[in-house]
Amino acid sequence: MKKRDGIILRRWLLLMILVPTLYACNKQCEEVEPEDYDTLFPFTGIEAPEQMNGNIVVRPCDPDLALEAYTYPGEEDNLSGEEYTITMSCSFEESDRDGSRAKKPQSKYVVSYINEHKQLVQVVCDKGEDSENNTNAPKMKNFGEYRVTFKVRSGFPLYLSVTGSGPRNSHVEAKIEAVSKDEVVEVLPLAVHLYQNEEGIYRLKNPYCEFMILP
Repeated sequence: MKKRDGIILRRWLLLMILVPTLYACNKQCEEVEPEDYDTLFPFTGIEAPEQMNGNIVVRPCDPDLALEAYTYPGEEDNLSGEEYTITMSCSFEESDRDGSRAKKPQSKYVVSYINEHKQLVQVVCDKGEDSENNTNAPKMKNFGEYRVTFKVRSGFPLYLSVTGSGPRNSHVEAKIEAVSKDEVVEVLPLAVHLYQNEEGIYRLKNPYCEFMILP
């Protein structure tokens, strides 16, 4: 009998110890404030993917930028930086209905690049020998190529833009590339080839404009 009473007493003592402990634990759990996940992990928006040319970021630009609105997007001249040879080439093709080369092209494509003097240069379509050319801008001939080469240094913006309009089945292409003097820095060219496939004379559906800063 005494043994049984001892067991019961030990059980009561154990309960008296456990109950306050469980109560305190419950109270502490209830008082813990929920985590503010908005503060801990704020939403910063969806980051737009960067286009890369090797280790160089390729940036979009406005293909319809007017000459008077142009501002030089490059960096200050770095005389101790890398030296590059820049080559820009462009051409357009327009045919008559019989498939022959159009003698009086109607295309009004414009290829733009930045020259060594930090100027935005626009190359336009030559209208042919018998038509008036109302601009002194450099011209690309139908089925011919316009090409220019010059030297720059690090910080120069390699820039290429193609826009304009033309008749059906006409097309325009352009490329600009930079080759470093010691050929250590690899820079992939900017290049584009655009077609106009609508009946009649229409603007290009997807004009092109991109640039990158040379390292």
